[in-house]
Amino acid sequence: MPTKFSTFVVATLLIVGATLVPPIAAAQPPSFPDVNAFTPVDPQGYVFVQYLGSDPGNYTFNVHFSTSEGVACVWTYIQKGMENPNAYAGITCMGDIPGIPDSVPDNGGLGCARVVSAPFSHQLVFDRHWGTCSPFPPGIPSLNAGQKIETGNATCIVGAGNMTACIDPAHDIGFVLQPSGSWVF
Repeated sequence: MPTKFSTFVVATLLIVGATLVPPIAAAQPPSFPDVNAFTPVDPQGYVFVQYLGSDPGNYTFNVHFSTSEGVACVWTYIQKGMENPNAYAGITCMGDIPGIPDSVPDNGGLGCARVVSAPFSHQLVFDRHWGTCSPFPPGIPSLNAGQKIETGNATCIVGAGNMTACIDPAHDIGFVLQPSGSWVF
């Protein structure tokens, strides 16, 4: 028999699924890949609930995916009290990021590369964690070359040749990760 809590979670997931809409068009840099050339996936298969602490009413809905080349990306789609689908996405990708600029600090060692939202700003930056990248948790769905995932606050694509790119249209920021040189805007 369903509990009130499980009914709440199912109802909330249905609402989230109904609100996963493509983002507002953004002004993409001329060298950003054409997102319209990629096949959309159903974002509902990429959303997971993360409970924050012991209060079941304190949660976020995150979107996550991995690539076959060893990159994993995540962003918050909805957080309790943050119902604006164009809110700051906070996209983070980490792992075997190709073409990371030599100017990125290495924190005293090679570390795990990532592109992350800079604290207290709407800017994306590259950095490296201490140590090697942890294995991805099981169950992170893969986004394959030629596919894109769109939510109300982010669009990410995976292309051939180890290319991953994401854009936050509400804030006109994003990045391209590729062997010939990764960059943020």
